[in-house]
Amino acid sequence: MSEPPPLPADRTRSRTVNLITSILFLLLATWTLVADLRFPVDMLLQSSASSVLLALFVSVWLFAAVITSAFPKRIVIAASILVTLRVGFGWPLNHLIGNTPAAQIISSLIFVLAAGYLFGSLKSWPGIAARPWFQLKHFFIMLAFWLIFGVVSLVPVGLGVLQGLDNFAGTYVDLSIKGVSLKERIFEKGDSRVRLTGMVHIADPSFYQTLAYRQSPPPSERHLVLTEGVSDRDEILPESFRTGQTYAKLAAKLGLEPQGSPRESSEAAAPIVPPGMTYLNADSDISDLPQKHQDLLVKLLTFIDEAELFEMFTMPDGVTALDVHDLFMVGLLKSRNDHLMAVMDQEMPGYDEVHIPWGAAHLPDIEERLLQRGYTMVEETDQPAIDFLKGFN
Repeated sequence: MSEPPPLPADRTRSRTVNLITSILFLLLATWTLVADLRFPVDMLLQSSASSVLLALFVSVWLFAAVITSAFPKRIVIAASILVTLRVGFGWPLNHLIGNTPAAQIISSLIFVLAAGYLFGSLKSWPGIAARPWFQLKHFFIMLAFWLIFGVVSLVPVGLGVLQGLDNFAGTYVDLSIKGVSLKERIFEKGDSRVRLTGMVHIADPSFYQTLAYRQSPPPSERHLVLTEGVSDRDEILPESFRTGQTYAKLAAKLGLEPQGSPRESSEAAAPIVPPGMTYLNADSDISDLPQKHQDLLVKLLTFIDEAELFEMFTMPDGVTALDVHDLFMVGLLKSRNDHLMAVMDQEMPGYDEVHIPWGAAHLPDIEERLLQRGYTMVEETDQPAIDFLKGFN
């Protein structure tokens, strides 16, 4: 049997280019997959540079594939789509199974694609190794894809990020392209009634105004509001946080209003306490936290106070995603919820209803504790908190 004719010189060079590209692609895909599989908490906190570098690599590769037909368009297009979905935390899978497994599945598919691309390059598959440097049909197909995909890719990334934030925030927060709404749920057990109201520290003024009316009890009832607000008897926290300036500055940057005290009378705060309503702070003191959590919280608050708006989506130097997860889940959620439930047990007798207007991240755990005690949810409402489109209305 005679040997096949040798490839033209330009097509031999295309094999070399694809071999080098496939090796780089597989290295970045492997790095991303390992980082995703080893990440122990929600993928929204993933701080590895792997996925960023992978996305940058594929973006450059896609542009190069427009100029030259040496790269196989099916593989380039598939890589572009999969990496875009990974940047969007595995959308639309994260809508069904959560951020972490969705991102891990997409990363696995990217790895399989990269491995297949390298295998084909090593085996000199004709569709990879025997390609001309320029072909007019390839140019127009890839140019059209590049132009269209540059716009269309914003949709899965945007929807994926919104869904990722929604997954991370818990069941008391709904995020959409329209804005943020928070859930309010009422639980009953015999004559006891508990109202869990999702809160945020900054929102549209109307959110806090309507909250005051919803909290007002009927004339014949007595209601207890267990408020959130970490005390700082040893003045550990930065002064800007203790005085409310941190949230005020952040709210100003976003065009929103900070949460006001229920005893204040202002446009954004609740009006004066109505008859039959008692407010009691049920939060813990910052000094009750472990020292490592105190130090990290001070560092984060200082960073937020000094950072520009775009910098707030990054981590301070020396702080990892695991550090932040441990601080919030153990230090700021579980321990404070423990204290809240102890106060509720002590103060609840004598009141017809207990209101718990706390940060939305606290409430799934509190709800679980109520359900374990035999409470049943009897009512649920959605309260708009932030309108993303208010400037267009």
